[in-house]
Amino acid sequence: MGAGAYHLLVITVEGTSGGGVLWTCGLNNYGQLGLGDIEPRHELTCVSVLTGERVEDADGGMHHSVCLTSDGKVFSFGRGDSGQLGVKDECEVGYCEENPVKVALPGAKGIATSVSCGANHNFIITNKNEVYSWGYGDMMALGHGRDRDENIPKLMKIDEKKFPGATVVTASGGGQHSAIIINQPK
Repeated sequence: MGAGAYHLLVITVEGTSGGGVLWTCGLNNYGQLGLGDIEPRHELTCVSVLTGERVEDADGGMHHSVCLTSDGKVFSFGRGDSGQLGVKDECEVGYCEENPVKVALPGAKGIATSVSCGANHNFIITNKNEVYSWGYGDMMALGHGRDRDENIPKLMKIDEKKFPGATVVTASGGGQHSAIIINQPK
């Protein structure tokens, strides 16, 4: 389950194998509900494009959403003009996707195990201790040491000298800031 600024994402679990069906409701002015249009919904509605995928994690930003399936596929939908969808090298003003689109992780060694959103940026953690971030990068919110947007997911470098043996537990974003929790052996 996740929530954006003005919308909600709910996963109903089917059976015992984990993952399930994604349902959304709320503001939909950029297609952030993933329903193929920009009409708001006052009741939870099934994201039918993802039927057959077992969604296990989902989160929303200001006007976009990201979800993760049980086999590590990542989908995004909604507003993307700051690169927050992670699917185009160049993003023009007003760009949006009203249906879920698959997000690739360039050079990933592992598969995605969690997703999270800031207002206009995102994080993915993989089972190989990798953290990817992308989207609106003002105030260096993406953790890449640069004050700029990233339109495609980019691997974040965790300083091994400062944090030897650290494993990433979770990542989260706000408006123009982010936080990562790591577990570091003593």
